[in-house]
Amino acid sequence: MEWTNLSTGVKTIDEHNRRLVSMINKLVTAIKEQSCKYIIGDVISFLEEYSVNHCAAEEVYMLYCGYPEYRLHKKQHNKFIDDVIELKKESLNPDPGRQCASYELSVETNRLMTDWVFDHIADEDKKLGVFLNECQGCINIHNAEHLAHKPS
Repeated sequence: MEWTNLSTGVKTIDEHNRRLVSMINKLVTAIKEQSCKYIIGDVISFLEEYSVNHCAAEEVYMLYCGYPEYRLHKKQHNKFIDDVIELKKESLNPDPGRQCASYELSVETNRLMTDWVFDHIADEDKKLGVFLNECQGCINIHNAEHLAHKPS
């Protein structure tokens, strides 16, 4: 997968999403090389971190800037986070009926990530980016970026 036409123009959001695309490519390579069992745990750990940090950063921006689609966007974040939690549960308790659990889990994880890129990042995050970039005249996006990185 290539990072083309996915940029939002918001540095933090784009950095998060670039790392996600990189992880997708790493997982696809491992699936092709039949070595996914060695990295699927790291991929799911990355997704746990990404889902929390990325979604929190975007939600800070949306609240700070008064994004009108906040509730819909947050609902999508919550669904994604729930899906990542389910993947984590599957990785910790593989279905004994699966013949090759790590392969099937890797394919399922790849599907979740690519769906997120095409269904959320390429659409919803890009709309958010347009809104945030248009609002730079009335707010200081750097303050929002600072808030997005502020420890809880």
